[in-house]
Amino acid sequence: MIKIAAGWNPQDDHPMLGSVVDRLIAVDPTVDKATMRRRAGKLFGLWPAIGEQATWIVYVRRC
Repeated sequence: MIKIAAGWNPQDDHPMLGSVVDRLIAVDPTVDKATMRRRAGKLFGLWPAIGEQATWIVYVRRC
């Protein structure tokens, strides 16, 4: 419902999704555990912005 009110098709990915996920994935995985936990939490929180299941699979494999 929120996606429809925001003006984009719920079956499509959010237009800014790619750039946000790219920035989160770019965080160095060798940093401290607290940073990586925050990174994982933010990535998990983005799932409502993903419209296509194939997109999610691509991003998970890149992590």
